[in-house]
Amino acid sequence: MIRILTTLLTASLTITSAVLLAQTNQYDTISSGGYSSNRVKTHRVSKPMYKSYKALGFNMSPTSGLGFSYRQMDSRVGMEATLLPIFIQGNLAFMSLGLSGIYKLNRIVYTGVSTSYWRVDTDNAVNASVNIGIEGTLDNVGAKLGTGYGVYNISNKFSTLPSIEFGVYVLIGK
Repeated sequence: MIRILTTLLTASLTITSAVLLAQTNQYDTISSGGYSSNRVKTHRVSKPMYKSYKALGFNMSPTSGLGFSYRQMDSRVGMEATLLPIFIQGNLAFMSLGLSGIYKLNRIVYTGVSTSYWRVDTDNAVNASVNIGIEGTLDNVGAKLGTGYGVYNISNKFSTLPSIEFGVYVLIGK
């Protein structure tokens, strides 16, 4: 189990690093003529800092849910909903339902609050956390990696632990 989690974490770090590296190199070049000589001045103009978009993807986190996700960002503020129901012989055997509020601090760094509901057979749990993370998009593909502090199993004997989240998504519209 630890080997699988380590492999997933390594893969998520690799994907997130590649997306963020590509995002920091996204600049347009504008050239204008020089004064009285033939020199050309080049200016770097950055693209807009905050994008509005809608996306579908996959999210993994004990506090924001495990499963397929819908993400919507309106400039700096956004939300993400995650759902994964699993039925075995017509009975609900597992379900993860999560909802996150997101606030972009800058083009790469975000913070947010998350809550999730988990059901495994007949056991239920409600979790919540405060997160900070990094995200980036390259063309129509995005990735995020975050960490935070979570409260687990709020409705029963609760515990507090650090939380981690990873997600990948495909942009579907603005």
